[in-house]
Amino acid sequence: MIELGALGGDGSAATSIKARGQIVGEAETANSDTHAFLWQKGVMHEVVGANFTSEGHSRAFVWQDGVMTALDESEGSSQASGINARGDTSGQILPAGAVLWSE
Repeated sequence: MIELGALGGDGSAATSIKARGQIVGEAETANSDTHAFLWQKGVMHEVVGANFTSEGHSRAFVWQDGVMTALDESEGSSQASGINARGDTSGQILPAGAVLWSE
């Protein structure tokens, strides 16, 4: 068993693993926020996911170089679920459906 750790907080949950051994999931930060992570080669990285607005809508985001950037500012809810090496991000906007955000 290998403990993956967290992002400064107490908990984490792995939700998927790829053939190359990359693992994705969510982990708690030191201030009790939950962020998406990518674990590879023994290191946990924050990547893409969703956070919540004060109105209760989820917002897709990408985390790069220590900065969280919103991908969607629509009236509905959105969530990012994957990112590739080029920075193309897949996810969904409700009620529209699947989307691709490209750099």
